[in-house]
Order: sequence, then C-alpha cells, then structure tokens
Amino acid sequence: MERKVAEFECGTEGSECAIKDTGRHAKVSMWFNGSKLVVLETRGDRIVKRRFGVSGKEDTLEPEIIPIMPAGKTETLRFRRVRPWWATMIACQRKSGGAFWERPTSP
Repeated sequence: MERKVAEFECGTEGSECAIKDTGRHAKVSMWFNGSKLVVLETRGDRIVKRRFGVSGKEDTLEPEIIPIMPAGKTETLRFRRVRPWWATMIACQRKSGGAFWERPTSP
C-alpha cells in the first residue's frame, strides 16, 4: 500500500513555500547550486538543509542531510539505480535475436 508523506509544488528560485508534511506544517525553499538541488526545510525551530546530487554515470543519487538547527552531523546517503533482473534478460534476448516480448523465466 502506497502512502503519500508530502506532495507540494515549489519553484527553484529560493522562494519560501508553505507545505504540509506528514500532517505537520512546514516551510520549504529550493534552489540549484550548480548541478545540485538544495532544499531548506523549516519546521518549528528545526531547520534541515538537503542537497541532492547525482554521481557516477548518473546512476547514483547522493542526498546530503545537513542539520542546521539544532546543529548536527552531516549525513550523505547513496542510492544506486539497479535494473530489475528481467530487464537484463530482455536485453540479452534482444542481442541474441530472441523475441523481445518473450517473458523470461525467473533466475
């Protein structure tokens, strides 16, 4: 079951936008710093900056989470795009001349 945590529209010129995230009111500002999207979120007296960047062959998303108030340790997460096993099987079938629409068997 899919549950929406937050959904909002906000420009990337740094203007502040009021949002509702997990039922709580917050303010968000977004802008680009080079190729990174920066999101500054203020919720009460808590302020967190997040920088979203892509690395490698554009298959790794690296969001940095930087606590501003209260001050804290910066964390960098890494999410790598992984092709599903069946996509690889279909690509192999294409290269070997097999029919594209054949459903591959599970590994």
